[in-house]
Amino acid sequence: MRLLSLTSIALLMSFNSSAQDTTHHQFDIGFSDIRDFDDRFFGMRYRFYFEDLIKKDGPHKLIPYLNQIDSISVSGFSIDDVDHLAIQGEKFLEDDLIVSGYIKYIQDVTFYGNEKFYETAVTLGKKLTDTLQVGISVFYNYEKEYESYHSSSNSEFTVGPYVRWTNIEQNQGWDLELKQYSGKEEYIQTQAAYYINKQWSISLSSSIEMDDFDNNNVELQTEYWFGDLASIRFGLGTRLGDDNNDIKSATLLVSTRF
Repeated sequence: MRLLSLTSIALLMSFNSSAQDTTHHQFDIGFSDIRDFDDRFFGMRYRFYFEDLIKKDGPHKLIPYLNQIDSISVSGFSIDDVDHLAIQGEKFLEDDLIVSGYIKYIQDVTFYGNEKFYETAVTLGKKLTDTLQVGISVFYNYEKEYESYHSSSNSEFTVGPYVRWTNIEQNQGWDLELKQYSGKEEYIQTQAAYYINKQWSISLSSSIEMDDFDNNNVELQTEYWFGDLASIRFGLGTRLGDDNNDIKSATLLVSTRF
């Protein structure tokens, strides 16, 4: 019921889009990819854009990327014994360089003790053409476990590739991504999104654990924008090669811009 109420609010806001003069803020609530990889999100997120988003070219979701608009965001949640906090930013520089990064903190209180996990990453990308961006990501992970009689810790540096190909014409086209993610496990991730028009897109994302190919996930998503100011994203995922066809991931995200 709560998510339905939030959806109603988002739809109401979208009907007032004609009266909106500027838009620099975005607020997301819901859950997305609640497995242990890069796009996991559960809770609330606030993002600030350093330029106005109204009347910019491109599908609504891709407006910041296509128009090279810098942003910074804060997200977090607290549920049961798990706390999560993340800060993320993206900066477009001269010479078609793009710098993005994030810092994440997770604390999990279990029956046996307390686990704290810190993660930071920086990606440096360059647009080689109007459609192709390549880059490299550097990850640092630090994990510490506190148990009744002892504690342990470990840390790791990882480097991985990043490739993005975006071809949008008249608000229609493809956005493809391939990247490596390093968290508690290392994954190769891909996403293929097709934008039918400015409001509606369909995407297929996948993740494969590098040390265990049987640990994989493929999720089909769709997102629709109501006017300029509100959207709903929904998706379901399963594991390739799983004869049970069980649902392994899910997405339900409501977003508003103001």
